[in-house]
Amino acid sequence: MSEKDRFFEYKMPISFYGRVVDEAGVPIAGAKIKFTWTDLSVAGTGKQETESDDAGLFSLGGAIGKGLVVQVGKAGYKHFITKNRFSFEYAMFADPKYHVPDRVNPVVFVLRRNREAEPLIVRENQEAELAPGQSKAFSIGPSGTTITVARQLSPNVDQRAWVGRVSVEGGGLALATDEFPFEAPENGYESSIVVDSQTPKPVIWQGDNGTAFFVRTPQGYGRVTVRNTPGMAWVYVSSYFNPKPGSRNLEFDPAKAITPKP
Repeated sequence: MSEKDRFFEYKMPISFYGRVVDEAGVPIAGAKIKFTWTDLSVAGTGKQETESDDAGLFSLGGAIGKGLVVQVGKAGYKHFITKNRFSFEYAMFADPKYHVPDRVNPVVFVLRRNREAEPLIVRENQEAELAPGQSKAFSIGPSGTTITVARQLSPNVDQRAWVGRVSVEGGGLALATDEFPFEAPENGYESSIVVDSQTPKPVIWQGDNGTAFFVRTPQGYGRVTVRNTPGMAWVYVSSYFNPKPGSRNLEFDPAKAITPKP
């Protein structure tokens, strides 16, 4: 085909059928849908927008091109990276993303409804340069609430390796690896956790050493991210802490953020 027409891949008919639901499988009406496909136009892409109907259904027809990207969103919701597929191939049938449209079995997109957020104390990108054997306490909530990051000597000969022990005095830590870590668990906390290259990371994580934690202290619950750039001595700590007694709600609304005094 490419010998007969080197642009044949960009001349495939594109149609698409989708459905938008929430975590419980309930249809979501009025979700905004953006289609973008590669084609032979001057811009190199075609675009179209639509909305899901009362049954959560939407579709695209009449497009000509090669690959399609589908973006789905609605105010008050977040889309799952782990549960959704957004890229679809229409020319190369050997491609893992090759897609055969099916009106009877539309592609399902799952959105997560935002919960009511409570005010959180936010501290972002606190930093410290730590050599092996050094430690640093970082504030994460009301005055006096801290976690400690102690860098340890790595047994790995790789100079980019980084090992640290994270601890919280009078409280506990639990790994927060879910895509939306917005509710701290009641149980399962440890007084300290060692972070190295084998420590589980959140499902959405790029590049850096480190991980994310839920934290439980006498002052309340929070979530903390500890990062280290590979090959560097610096550690960066960001935290979201709910000062409301007993509340495990860590849903974040920037409009309700509490910025602590330096």
